[in-house]
Amino acid sequence: MSMLAENLTGTAKTIYCDHFDAYRSNVCHLLHNLGDIEFIRTLIIEDTINQLVKANHGAWALYLLAMLDYVNKENGVPLCTRYDYLREEKLEKLYIPSGIRIGLELFKNQKVFDEAYENAIPEFLKHNFLEGDVRNVV
Repeated sequence: MSMLAENLTGTAKTIYCDHFDAYRSNVCHLLHNLGDIEFIRTLIIEDTINQLVKANHGAWALYLLAMLDYVNKENGVPLCTRYDYLREEKLEKLYIPSGIRIGLELFKNQKVFDEAYENAIPEFLKHNFLEGDVRNVV
């Protein structure tokens, strides 16, 4: 675990990983394991997003905020205003998951990217994450 992540507690510490693709997987598994409402409740009570911000893991915090906002919308739950200061933030560059990057770089398959972009979840795309099916976990 990185030095900046040592001060994380609870859920933030459990899902944190230096490798971002592994972190994304951890977040998706957490959602799957807890279920939507408990996921929302846990993140808000533990203030997981602000823990990541304070540990200088902005991309991790934005990804988790996107997931929280997506799950809230799916369940008709109002957004937690505690994170309004982050809602207009986004990554400088579009984050493309490794599977799609491989398709682009190795196989020069632009169609894979185009389909992923077209089907991206808006809450993630708003923060510059190319993310599709967060509920398909293995």
